[in-house]
Amino acid sequence: DLVNDVRPELAIGLTFAFFQQIIGTDAILFYNVYTLERKGISGHTALLITLGIGLVKLAFTILSSAIVDYPSIGRRKPLLVGSTICAIGLCTAAVSFLVGTGALGVIIGHMIFIMGFGLGYGPLCWLILAEMFSGPYRSKALSIGSVVNRLTSFVVTLSYLTLTSTLGWAGTYFLLAVIAACGVIFSYRFIPDLVGEKLGSNALREINVYDEGETKNLADEPYSSTKDEKANFHLVATES
Repeated sequence: DLVNDVRPELAIGLTFAFFQQIIGTDAILFYNVYTLERKGISGHTALLITLGIGLVKLAFTILSSAIVDYPSIGRRKPLLVGSTICAIGLCTAAVSFLVGTGALGVIIGHMIFIMGFGLGYGPLCWLILAEMFSGPYRSKALSIGSVVNRLTSFVVTLSYLTLTSTLGWAGTYFLLAVIAACGVIFSYRFIPDLVGEKLGSNALREINVYDEGETKNLADEPYSSTKDEKANFHLVATES
């Protein structure tokens, strides 16, 4: 029922949860000490830098949580800005590895990346997913999204060192930067902004079924369609 009733939202939501981790978030944090040690930083100093990165992430997460309910800001703007900053941070680290500027460039790249993540993907992924689904579907959709998110994190973290040994450090970070750029495009194209709307109301997402020339709005009721109706089913994201 979940797949049939809210298929477009489910596809968008799961892809969004996928992008939150496919950009390498957990892998970069988990292996930050190892990465900096490869650039000549001592283990103790690398640990302190990693702690600082965690505090920066916390600060930007608090900032994002404080501003997303303002109608003039909403969810999309911090998400798009944050995901763009993630891509810039990954590019910065990649260039640093490529030209051999030392550890400073990598540290700056990681800092920029985690600022963007704290502003965008970090706090907004689960908030936006919760707003995309009405009551009967929210818990199931978020559960599936969590599974996709954690599995993606596991695969990326598991393959991180393999990627660095195969593509090199610069190649790995450029690959992650390209994926992050794809995430920006996806978020711009598909993620709605429901700021000011009742949680889960889907007020800005009209699900229309055209049946014999008559338009039915099914946003507030389960969707069960005939074969002909399914052929003409589409999702419309109205302007916020």
